[in-house]
Amino acid sequence: MRLNLPLTLSEPFGYLFIDKSEGVTSFSVVGKVRKCLGVKKVGFAGTLDPFSSGLLIMGVGRNFTKHMDGFHLLPKTYKVVMVLGISTDTLDSYGKITSVDESFKRKVLDSKQVATIFESFVGKQDQLPPIFSAKKVNGRRLYSLARNTKTEAEIKAIEATIKAASVTVHRITVDSVDSYFFPQIQFTVTCSKGTYIRSLCRDIAEAFDTVGYAKNLIRSQIGSFCVDDAIPLSDVTKERSVESLVLDPLYYEKLADY
Repeated sequence: MRLNLPLTLSEPFGYLFIDKSEGVTSFSVVGKVRKCLGVKKVGFAGTLDPFSSGLLIMGVGRNFTKHMDGFHLLPKTYKVVMVLGISTDTLDSYGKITSVDESFKRKVLDSKQVATIFESFVGKQDQLPPIFSAKKVNGRRLYSLARNTKTEAEIKAIEATIKAASVTVHRITVDSVDSYFFPQIQFTVTCSKGTYIRSLCRDIAEAFDTVGYAKNLIRSQIGSFCVDDAIPLSDVTKERSVESLVLDPLYYEKLADY
């Protein structure tokens, strides 16, 4: 049964679609929405890392946060730029460079090889989460453990405790291949919940027999919900947010078939 509940001035509630900007955490967006609307109970479907941007679906109020799994379970689509030949400790552009493969400097990639490698990543696969991630090991976030390490041996000890998770890449399309100082590949991928795009870039680079990292990442869709219909984070005000709230707790079912 769908509900269309009246919006009260004292406590706004509903779903809010935000276009998160680069450089801020998903949790800081929660803080901004809480402060803006004066509501304590705010959640979101699927964390976006600080280096990434794009669609973040927020649940405002208890009756909506409890239904966030409806969005969380939907496939997610990302537009990605990855670099081959360089790796960072975080597997993204915010990390420290840990390795450089000189053989990939100014390398021109074979288009058939690129197509073959990317096609091989469609389907179910076991994926190791990045060590700098929100994944929990023994009750602690991996990024918290990683930040407290001082030696490579300590990093390897943490990595040994990380278990691979089964994820699915529904489709992946190479949009462009550019030969800069190091090769850059732009691609679009639709994948299941729990897929780490940074790990996907790492694994794709390994298939090229080199290293790599995610330079840029935009989440363009969750199911059929598109970032083009979201409010830019910089434009979030109480008035704009209240006007944009979706008041149907089961709204995610309307565009769930993807």
